[in-house]
Amino acid sequence: MAMQAIQFNPDAAGPAGHSAEAEASLEENREMLCCAEEMGHLGYWTYRLSTRRLTCSNGFYRIHQVARESFAHTLQALRCLTHPEDRDYYKTIMETLRQQGAASYEYRILRRDREIRYINGK
Repeated sequence: MAMQAIQFNPDAAGPAGHSAEAEASLEENREMLCCAEEMGHLGYWTYRLSTRRLTCSNGFYRIHQVARESFAHTLQALRCLTHPEDRDYYKTIMETLRQQGAASYEYRILRRDREIRYINGK
């Protein structure tokens, strides 16, 4: 499934109803992404250096057993979700991502219910 990013400028000239169509298409794409994440037991996060803020998908919250409203959305908060024995490795992963922009990795998380899960990332 390919996702499209849609930017809408309400001042731009265009056919009547264009904004409603764009919004409906964007909402449909969001729903398909959420469904695909749930079926595949997937989630994602992105980090923007300029704002130092994590953006996380619904799947991320489900996998980690955290609530969107109470999660701090920082790299430190993400590190706290990592299994204590993997936190040094987590630092290595983050440094590699900073230097190279991408990496493949695997580490463990410790969920609220004390279940250990393995995270594979790219």
